[in-house]
Amino acid sequence: MSHDMIVPAHWTPIEAAAYGLVHSFQDGDKTGAAAMGPRIGKSPRLLSNEVNPDYEGAKLGLLTAVNIEREAGAAEILMAHAQMLHHVCFAIPSPDHFTGDVELLKLFADWQAALGLTCMEIQQALEDNRITTDEVNRILKRGYAHMSRFMELLERFKELAE
Repeated sequence: MSHDMIVPAHWTPIEAAAYGLVHSFQDGDKTGAAAMGPRIGKSPRLLSNEVNPDYEGAKLGLLTAVNIEREAGAAEILMAHAQMLHHVCFAIPSPDHFTGDVELLKLFADWQAALGLTCMEIQQALEDNRITTDEVNRILKRGYAHMSRFMELLERFKELAE
Protein backbone atom coordinates (compact mmCIF):
# COMPACT_ATOMS: atom_id res chain seq x y z
CA MET A 1 0.00 0.00 0.00
CA SER A 2 1.17 3.50 -0.71
CA HIS A 3 2.85 4.89 2.38
CA ASP A 4 1.44 8.40 1.84
CA MET A 5 -2.16 7.20 1.64
CA ILE A 6 -4.34 8.12 4.60
CA VAL A 7 -6.82 5.31 5.17
CA PRO A 8 -10.28 6.50 6.25
CA ALA A 9 -11.26 5.09 9.65
CA HIS A 10 -14.44 3.44 8.32
CA TRP A 11 -12.54 1.25 5.81
CA THR A 12 -11.93 -2.36 6.81
CA PRO A 13 -8.40 -3.75 6.52
CA ILE A 14 -9.47 -5.69 3.40
CA GLU A 15 -10.83 -2.54 1.75
CA ALA A 16 -7.69 -0.58 2.59
CA ALA A 17 -5.44 -3.38 1.30
CA ALA A 18 -7.31 -3.70 -2.01
CA TYR A 19 -7.38 0.05 -2.58
CA GLY A 20 -3.71 0.37 -1.68
CA LEU A 21 -2.55 -2.51 -3.90
CA VAL A 22 -4.36 -1.17 -6.94
CA HIS A 23 -3.52 2.50 -6.49
CA SER A 24 0.15 1.94 -5.71
CA PHE A 25 0.67 -0.50 -8.61
CA GLN A 26 3.04 0.66 -11.36
CA ASP A 27 3.57 -0.71 -14.84
CA GLY A 28 5.99 1.36 -16.86
CA ASP A 29 4.79 4.96 -16.84
CA LYS A 30 1.26 3.99 -15.75
CA THR A 31 0.17 3.90 -12.13
CA GLY A 32 -2.86 2.69 -10.21
CA ALA A 33 -5.97 1.31 -11.86
CA ALA A 34 -4.73 2.49 -15.28
CA ALA A 35 -1.75 0.15 -14.88
CA MET A 36 -3.49 -2.75 -13.11
CA GLY A 37 -6.83 -2.84 -14.94
CA PRO A 38 -5.67 -4.01 -18.37
CA ARG A 39 -3.43 -6.66 -16.80
CA ILE A 40 -6.40 -8.34 -15.12
CA GLY A 41 -8.95 -7.75 -17.88
CA LYS A 42 -10.83 -4.83 -16.28
CA SER A 43 -11.26 -1.26 -17.39
CA PRO A 44 -9.34 1.12 -15.14
CA ARG A 45 -12.55 2.95 -14.23
CA LEU A 46 -14.39 -0.24 -13.22
CA LEU A 47 -11.42 -1.52 -11.21
CA SER A 48 -11.03 1.82 -9.45
CA ASN A 49 -14.71 1.75 -8.52
CA GLU A 50 -14.52 -1.88 -7.33
CA VAL A 51 -11.70 -1.16 -4.88
CA ASN A 52 -13.18 2.12 -3.64
CA PRO A 53 -15.09 1.29 -0.43
CA ASP A 54 -16.96 4.58 -0.67
CA TYR A 55 -18.36 3.83 -4.14
CA GLU A 56 -21.90 2.48 -3.83
CA GLY A 57 -21.92 0.60 -7.15
CA ALA A 58 -19.45 -2.13 -8.11
CA LYS A 59 -17.70 -4.07 -5.34
CA LEU A 60 -14.53 -6.11 -5.41
CA GLY A 61 -15.05 -9.83 -6.02
CA LEU A 62 -12.89 -12.65 -4.72
CA LEU A 63 -11.43 -13.65 -8.10
CA THR A 64 -10.59 -10.04 -8.94
CA ALA A 65 -8.86 -9.72 -5.55
CA VAL A 66 -6.79 -12.82 -6.29
CA ASN A 67 -5.86 -11.47 -9.73
CA ILE A 68 -4.84 -8.12 -8.19
CA GLU A 69 -2.59 -9.90 -5.71
CA ARG A 70 -1.02 -12.07 -8.41
CA GLU A 71 -0.23 -9.06 -10.58
CA ALA A 72 1.05 -7.03 -7.63
CA GLY A 73 3.09 -9.96 -6.32
CA ALA A 74 1.66 -9.31 -2.87
CA ALA A 75 -0.85 -10.91 -0.52
CA GLU A 76 -2.09 -7.90 1.46
CA ILE A 77 -5.79 -8.58 0.75
CA LEU A 78 -5.44 -12.22 1.83
CA MET A 79 -3.54 -11.23 4.96
CA ALA A 80 -6.14 -8.59 5.86
CA HIS A 81 -8.92 -11.14 5.31
CA ALA A 82 -7.16 -13.63 7.58
CA GLN A 83 -6.52 -10.95 10.21
CA MET A 84 -10.22 -10.05 10.31
CA LEU A 85 -10.98 -13.74 10.95
CA HIS A 86 -8.25 -13.94 13.63
CA HIS A 87 -5.96 -16.08 11.46
CA VAL A 88 -2.45 -15.63 10.12
CA CYS A 89 -1.12 -16.38 6.62
CA PHE A 90 2.40 -17.42 5.71
CA ALA A 91 4.10 -17.54 2.35
CA ILE A 92 5.15 -21.07 1.50
CA PRO A 93 7.95 -21.55 -1.02
CA SER A 94 7.49 -23.57 -4.17
CA PRO A 95 8.39 -27.28 -3.82
CA ASP A 96 10.94 -26.66 -6.57
CA HIS A 97 12.82 -24.55 -4.03
CA PHE A 98 14.07 -27.61 -2.12
CA THR A 99 17.01 -29.59 -3.40
CA GLY A 100 17.93 -32.21 -0.82
CA ASP A 101 18.39 -33.40 2.73
CA VAL A 102 21.09 -30.84 3.51
CA GLU A 103 18.57 -28.13 2.74
CA LEU A 104 16.05 -29.86 5.02
CA LEU A 105 18.59 -29.78 7.85
CA LYS A 106 19.28 -26.12 7.11
CA LEU A 107 15.53 -25.37 7.30
CA PHE A 108 15.37 -27.15 10.65
CA ALA A 109 18.35 -25.15 11.93
CA ASP A 110 16.82 -21.89 10.63
CA TRP A 111 13.58 -22.72 12.42
CA GLN A 112 15.42 -23.40 15.69
CA ALA A 113 17.45 -20.20 15.32
CA ALA A 114 14.27 -18.18 14.71
CA LEU A 115 12.70 -19.74 17.81
CA GLY A 116 15.74 -18.72 19.85
CA LEU A 117 15.57 -15.14 18.56
CA THR A 118 11.86 -14.98 19.40
CA CYS A 119 12.53 -16.21 22.93
CA MET A 120 15.41 -13.73 23.38
CA GLU A 121 13.19 -10.87 22.22
CA ILE A 122 10.52 -11.86 24.76
CA GLN A 123 13.10 -12.23 27.54
CA GLN A 124 14.63 -8.82 26.83
CA ALA A 125 11.21 -7.18 26.69
CA LEU A 126 10.24 -8.54 30.10
CA GLU A 127 13.52 -7.70 31.89
CA ASP A 128 12.04 -4.53 33.37
CA ASN A 129 8.72 -6.27 34.24
CA ARG A 130 6.74 -4.24 31.70
CA ILE A 131 6.28 -4.27 27.95
CA THR A 132 6.02 -1.45 25.43
CA THR A 133 4.31 -1.28 22.05
CA ASP A 134 7.71 -1.24 20.33
CA GLU A 135 8.71 -4.41 22.19
CA VAL A 136 5.44 -6.11 21.22
CA ASN A 137 6.04 -5.16 17.58
CA ARG A 138 9.59 -6.60 17.71
CA ILE A 139 8.26 -9.83 19.28
CA LEU A 140 5.56 -10.07 16.60
CA LYS A 141 8.13 -9.59 13.84
CA ARG A 142 10.40 -12.28 15.30
CA GLY A 143 7.44 -14.57 15.96
CA TYR A 144 6.16 -14.32 12.39
CA ALA A 145 9.67 -15.05 11.07
CA HIS A 146 9.81 -18.08 13.37
CA MET A 147 6.40 -19.36 12.24
CA SER A 148 7.31 -18.82 8.57
CA ARG A 149 10.42 -20.97 9.00
CA PHE A 150 8.29 -23.67 10.63
CA MET A 151 5.80 -23.60 7.74
CA GLU A 152 8.68 -24.01 5.27
CA LEU A 153 9.90 -27.01 7.26
CA LEU A 154 6.43 -28.56 7.27
CA GLU A 155 6.13 -28.11 3.50
CA ARG A 156 9.42 -29.95 3.02
CA PHE A 157 8.18 -32.80 5.23
CA LYS A 158 4.99 -33.02 3.17
CA GLU A 159 7.07 -33.18 0.00
CA LEU A 160 9.08 -36.09 1.43
CA ALA A 161 5.87 -37.99 2.23
CA GLU A 162 4.53 -37.76 -1.34
